[in-house]
Amino acid sequence: MVNIDERMTLIGELFGAIRTIKLFAWEEYFQKKLHEKRKLELKNLRVHIYFQAASFLVNFFFPDFDILVFQTYLIYLIFNY
Repeated sequence: MVNIDERMTLIGELFGAIRTIKLFAWEEYFQKKLHEKRKLELKNLRVHIYFQAASFLVNFFFPDFDILVFQTYLIYLIFNY
């Protein structure tokens, strides 16, 4: 979400200063900057989707796996402290 906020803030600033950007011909600089933000945002979204898919597959094929993990964590907490 941070990457989306940064990109949206940059877009807002660009729209606010569009005349200055056009006057000094800074379009390419800001286009590259915006493209970098978007690439980072897409990378983070892709990683999030992969983890979400892996979680779905584990829960689909092993429905009791999450319960087993939770029970193991509880046993760890009880006996290690």
